[in-house]
Amino acid sequence: MARNANGRDEIPLAARSGFTEVIEELLDTRHEWSLARTAGEGNKVKSLAQKSSNKTSDRESVQEEIRATTRDGDTALHLAAASGHEETVKKLLEKVDEQTREAVNQRGETALHIAAKSGFARVVRSLIGNTTVNKATGKGNTALHLAAASGHTEVVVEILKNSSELPSSKNEAGDMALHLAAMNGHTEVIVKLLDVKNISEMIAAKNKAGDMALHLATANGYPEIVDKLLHVMKGSEVATSKNKAGHTVLSKAIEAGQWEIAKMILEKILKTKKPVDLGILDFDKALIFGCPSKRIS
Repeated sequence: MARNANGRDEIPLAARSGFTEVIEELLDTRHEWSLARTAGEGNKVKSLAQKSSNKTSDRESVQEEIRATTRDGDTALHLAAASGHEETVKKLLEKVDEQTREAVNQRGETALHIAAKSGFARVVRSLIGNTTVNKATGKGNTALHLAAASGHTEVVVEILKNSSELPSSKNEAGDMALHLAAMNGHTEVIVKLLDVKNISEMIAAKNKAGDMALHLATANGYPEIVDKLLHVMKGSEVATSKNKAGHTVLSKAIEAGQWEIAKMILEKILKTKKPVDLGILDFDKALIFGCPSKRIS
């Protein structure tokens, strides 16, 4: 548990447990302690708080406690966000300074990142406007990346309401939120992301491996997502776009044994009257799919 320089841990403990009234009284040392209604772990908080009330404390010492971190670098705000305690988060936001609101743990995550990846939409709503929405973790993931990767549709919606830039933001691997949602099979998130502006540019965007979102949905076997992506993509992109390994989306589908998806992709290509390019797919696998050669005009 986080402790400040004086070894006190009541604020982080109360934050993690969601004891908002305790937080409020700890942050206002002019009030008398009234913890009779707390139970369970709240009794530990009560004990700690009663000991603390006998000590002289000023506003700076309270701020010091709020800034205290765990071994993983989490502040009280991180802990409250991680547990989904909306009211506690709101109370902390009223009192903490900008440095604490923007603090990152050892994984480079702010409280907003943690709430987003955990799926706490109401906590995310409280944090947005009080923290930097576009801030990225050490691996380049924004809150939108994390929510999309985990399939938290409500969180994705909250973030999209407040940032038009994030959908096109790439992490260290070159993935946008669209790539991560496609990779992990989150259809509802894909639907929300397809409604954003400039989607035509983002849907054709490639990560550092050269994969479009369609490559990733195909390789991982998500036909519903493939169908939705195909409906908004140009046939030429589907027919000719290759990743760095040399795979088109069709060759990727056949290589992965995703026959249903392969047929969907082939139908899309044939409508465009473009040559069917099987990329680096070996001849034997092309024959299994029913293709007599690696390029069919």
